[in-house]
Amino acid sequence: MRRPVLFALVAVLCAATWQTSTVHYNYGGNWTALFYSGAKYLAPPAALSSERIYLFADSFGYDGQGYHYMAHDPFLKRGFQSSIDSPRFRYRRILVPLLAWLLAGGQDRFVDRAYLVVIWLSVFLGALWTGLVARQRGAHPAWSMAFLLVPAVIVSLDRLTVDVALAALTAGLVYFTERRNWGAAVALCSLACLVRESGLLIPAALAAWCAMERRWLRAAGLALSVV
Repeated sequence: MRRPVLFALVAVLCAATWQTSTVHYNYGGNWTALFYSGAKYLAPPAALSSERIYLFADSFGYDGQGYHYMAHDPFLKRGFQSSIDSPRFRYRRILVPLLAWLLAGGQDRFVDRAYLVVIWLSVFLGALWTGLVARQRGAHPAWSMAFLLVPAVIVSLDRLTVDVALAALTAGLVYFTERRNWGAAVALCSLACLVRESGLLIPAALAAWCAMERRWLRAAGLALSVV
């Protein structure tokens, strides 16, 4: 496992170095710029005024700004949903914001850093599983670095969206299904559904595949992961 782990760590280092550089040179060291909050969007929660949230002028921002506020209020107890468009829709994508809140112990001053850690952990796991799949197929584990070229990963590093987590879980599902580790596959399917609604396609596809092979019990288990 050492070589795939090493390349996965290098992938995280590359991602973190790029983010650090763009924050330093483009945004004056303000890390909240990566959430890409727009000045024309809904006003940020007053409780986060101490963060000096970087606002892009003449812009409605991007999805990351909503996930930022969700990470500070994952259980809808502080009224932050008033700063999020379509909160009923956005809160279906709770996994990454919730993990950040848990890692930060629910403390606002640590949430943004914890959110970055969750993004980097997603890069690590996605690159690791990609490298392991490559090794299983006789290729060099350095192919794990290609995970950084997945469009969902690039967008997440630049705008702190949740897509990188879904990309990582997809790589994990390829790895575990090839090893016929169906318990891990069911767990990852459940997590994929909590990243964003498009994650529902993964258990649906796997269940359909098992049904085509007439493995009905396995197909039912994968389908139940959605519940």
